[in-house]
Amino acid sequence: MQALRVGYFAAFQVPRLPEAGLRAAGFLALRQALHLTSRPGTFSAEDIARYREAWSQPGALEGMLNWYRAVRFRRRRVEGRVRVPTLILWGRKDVALSPDLAAACLDHCEDGRIEWLPEATHWLHHEEPARVNAMLTAFLRA
Repeated sequence: MQALRVGYFAAFQVPRLPEAGLRAAGFLALRQALHLTSRPGTFSAEDIARYREAWSQPGALEGMLNWYRAVRFRRRRVEGRVRVPTLILWGRKDVALSPDLAAACLDHCEDGRIEWLPEATHWLHHEEPARVNAMLTAFLRA
């Protein structure tokens, strides 16, 4: 179930404390999260340095956490349908987002499809950039 995969969202609801925790030890928790949720070797030392630079910008962590803070876990009826052509790219080895979530999103699309990347995780754009870019380019040209 998707809710079990994202239980950490609750910890992000507290003001200021999550930001302090994520800044601790040079963003250790965020660096570990990247390595633990991706294929080995996905993020180089240079990649991590760039992420650390981005995370250290004023308001960056708050902006990241505000996305999680805006999420609500209540079931509600979704009105309307997505009418524009839609492509969902999904890593089969994503530990954060369930494949069922992709299928549920597709149910709301009139003209949509899912492309599964069997070996990709949550970070498919880092792990398989050429394939992701080719899929997006083909989709946008159609």
